[in-house]
Amino acid sequence: MERTLRRALDRHVAEIRAWPPAPPGTPRYVERFPDGKATVVFRAVARGGLDTLSAVGAVSRAVYKEAPGELRVVTVDFKLGGAYPFFGVPMHVLTDRRVPLEELWGSEARGLLDRLLGCRKDAQAVEAVEQALAKRLQRAADLELRSAVHVLRAVRRLVSQQPNIGVTGLASGVGLSERQLRRVFATAVGVGPKEYLQMLRFNRAIQSAAMFSGGQLAAAAGYYDQAHLISEFRHLARMTPRDFANRRQPASPSGLASTTK
Repeated sequence: MERTLRRALDRHVAEIRAWPPAPPGTPRYVERFPDGKATVVFRAVARGGLDTLSAVGAVSRAVYKEAPGELRVVTVDFKLGGAYPFFGVPMHVLTDRRVPLEELWGSEARGLLDRLLGCRKDAQAVEAVEQALAKRLQRAADLELRSAVHVLRAVRRLVSQQPNIGVTGLASGVGLSERQLRRVFATAVGVGPKEYLQMLRFNRAIQSAAMFSGGQLAAAAGYYDQAHLISEFRHLARMTPRDFANRRQPASPSGLASTTK
């Protein structure tokens, strides 16, 4: 893939990864946490099962489940707002949903699925996905779409510089009104900026849990206090921080979790 197209793809895609199969007869325990990001999942199932290629939108609450073992799994994890140019629909349509990619891409999805099923090596499967995404990106020339993606890149920069920034600060920092920012998030992310900031605090809490506890963890993650941490954690994780710490650990990619609306 040419360097210019690779750089363009890297601005939207966080990672494309092929996962090893689970042992025969062994289900995978999978989980997916709310972070405002979307995923594409290819799953080839053993013994005549249904091979699938799906678009998974942002989830508003954590998903935990068991999934059957697969012959091959390839996932595409997008950056914040990165999936929008590839799917051709407002991202709020996909929030808390898993949709067959064929519904969004038509025959292109069928062609990619057939190609993936013919790949013998993981590297070939990853390359096939990269090429399909590159073709979609080259056709995503809509000015409004590009503007939204530009705004969300600025949002990522602001959040990295000011971890505890609020919605008002975000809107001001990207030169939009709060109403305009909410519209950009609904269209290009699938959740609102307020919900996204809640997800950021939640994920910071997860990452900091090994280093802090109680009030220290709340402060490190950007919560007002421990009560604020527990309240938002229960909503997003569907369990308390203590229960979350004692949960069963996942053994496969988070994007495999099936979600429904």
